[in-house]
Amino acid sequence: FGKISTTDADSIFDGTPSIANSTLSAKLANGAAKAGKKATITIPVSSTNYADYTIEVTVTVLAKTAQTLSAAPIAMTYGDAAKKIEVSGAVGSLSYEVTDGMDIVSVDTNGNVTAIKSGTATITITAAETSTHASGSTTVTVTIAKRALTVKADDKTAYIGDKQPELTYTVSGLVGNDKLTTVPTLKLVHDANVDPMKQAGTYV
Repeated sequence: FGKISTTDADSIFDGTPSIANSTLSAKLANGAAKAGKKATITIPVSSTNYADYTIEVTVTVLAKTAQTLSAAPIAMTYGDAAKKIEVSGAVGSLSYEVTDGMDIVSVDTNGNVTAIKSGTATITITAAETSTHASGSTTVTVTIAKRALTVKADDKTAYIGDKQPELTYTVSGLVGNDKLTTVPTLKLVHDANVDPMKQAGTYV
């Protein structure tokens, strides 16, 4: 092969194309403005038994296809199991980042969302650039609703003349190691002139 020459009015090449071991290599310059531009590489070839000739290669820069991502909003209740973000339209590998409400939710590398507390958060999803597709991104809104909590006074039984039993309660709906921040105050409700431990009846 002889010396390579190029016709590159739009400067689509980054450096000069080269040939090594019969393989032509050319690096393209970055920039969306290069899309649709063309350049020509001319390679002279000489032979012992045949007339010299040239190989002409036309290189056209194509714009990368956009990745149009979409993901439905997520609604959860505090204490629910982690929920995965379902993304469509992605070609490149996905990454996830909480861009608003880091105290509300967390998200792992696989797109699994875990609620930290009630509120609303925003997660940005990005699809990496590939050889054929440009990088793309979208956002998804995550709403964490408050969990229902039930506090119920425990039923107690006592006989006339007994000491009033300790009043206790049962809480259902707490998540993990959560505790009540305000301890309920329990008391028997009865008429002022009634001693519940001296008169049979049902008291609340």
